[in-house]
Amino acid sequence: MDTLVKKYLDVVARQLRSMPSAERNDVLDTIESRVEEACFFKGIDAQKALESMGDPVKLAHTYLGASISATKSISIRKLRMMFAYYNTQDNFSLIVLPLLSVASVVLIASGVITALAGMIEACRILLSYSRPYAAMEFGVFGLYPSIMFPAALIAGGMLAVCGIVAWQLMVRYIKSN
Repeated sequence: MDTLVKKYLDVVARQLRSMPSAERNDVLDTIESRVEEACFFKGIDAQKALESMGDPVKLAHTYLGASISATKSISIRKLRMMFAYYNTQDNFSLIVLPLLSVASVVLIASGVITALAGMIEACRILLSYSRPYAAMEFGVFGLYPSIMFPAALIAGGMLAVCGIVAWQLMVRYIKSN
């Protein structure tokens, strides 16, 4: 392998370090094979083949964005990939991406915690346990303990759905760039 190609691939690999290693290796193999095909079939040297592929950072950014938007799951690894993608963005993205990513994680976690608090409150009522308890109040209005659990499940579900929608908006934004 030509040293110029190796340097190009090293730059791409550094930009893709948050990507799973198998996926990163596939990307690097694809780039290397494209360079080899261009040299063999088009009769151009490696430098011209690399120039035709463009800036390695932008190329890595494209692959990273495609990887983020390819799957619909939410995971810590995908969040790390999103932050790596975020580092190469314009000024508007510097506001939108962190806002959506943090909002989605916080809303999903809040939804789960709200549902768990409702289950704890239901267990407290069923067991007639008279320790301090979680309460759901809206201004001066409080909920009766008998409807606390269903209200907590509904509120938790709504928070989690809002978090998932925020995540999907972020993925859609990444796809559009």
